[in-house]
Amino acid sequence: LVECVISVNSDLRNKTVREACFRTRFDAVIVAVHRSGSRMLSSIGEIELRAGDLLVLETGPTFVQRFNNDRNFTLLAEINDSTPPRFNKFWIALVACTLMILLPLFWKERFSLI
Repeated sequence: LVECVISVNSDLRNKTVREACFRTRFDAVIVAVHRSGSRMLSSIGEIELRAGDLLVLETGPTFVQRFNNDRNFTLLAEINDSTPPRFNKFWIALVACTLMILLPLFWKERFSLI
């Protein structure tokens, strides 16, 4: 994730995210938009961008290098350790939890302490 601020000289100003073709143009997805310290809650594509808007972007690994000096926004920070959780072992955990709940229900005599 990367945080950036829309600059005063940006040609993105006064355009909605959809009109600006942000995803295609910058190869980045806007995750959130903050304006005057508050998160914009409307649909991301319908938000009209203004100078000073803080964008939280999901980007590729080369985004910071490619757009570091872009006139449309100022890059503030790259958020470390923002990789999404991996679910490759989800099914193993689900089966284990389900068995821990169901086995004592069906085999009470084997699991009783008395």
